[in-house]
Amino acid sequence: MSARGSGRWAPVLVLACMIAATCSAGCADWPPTRPMDNRGSGAAGSGVGSGAPSETWSLALPADGTPNPDGTVTAPVVDAQGQTLGQIDFFTAIGAPVDDGSGTTYLPDALIAVSGTENATDPNAVLASNEMDFPADQIQPGATMTAQAGGLVFTVVIESADVQLINGLPMLDAASLVVRVDVALIS
Repeated sequence: MSARGSGRWAPVLVLACMIAATCSAGCADWPPTRPMDNRGSGAAGSGVGSGAPSETWSLALPADGTPNPDGTVTAPVVDAQGQTLGQIDFFTAIGAPVDDGSGTTYLPDALIAVSGTENATDPNAVLASNEMDFPADQIQPGATMTAQAGGLVFTVVIESADVQLINGLPMLDAASLVVRVDVALIS
């Protein structure tokens, strides 16, 4: 697994992997602004001290995202005042897809791109970007990767996925991937 930072997101093969079909009623509750409730008290962090989280969110993807025509799902990170602080793009792949002939697309990896503002108090601040690439052989429930983009720290946790051996190589069933993304605004 690797996380890469970049000033701009290099072109990658974007796959229509039927994620749009998996976006359920959870998309109606947009934008997600709820604090993380899966850690400790569920209260937002205090923001005291350098690097301490001052606000946190938890999003389930693809359900908490908005489907795009290209098959990806976009989920903005929005603060309590409605200001967009960043974005999660779920997901693309670097490697070539394999279609099994029955309509299932398999991928050798899952790349999740994130962006975050450099300054949460300035709505016109520059966005920094980063990427997290999960190779299929390392995708399993509980697998985690963290990356920072601007003043946001994103932690992706694989919730569920179906990885099969296709032509002797581990490949991810593109429609099966479900992740939780915990986002923290650091001060």
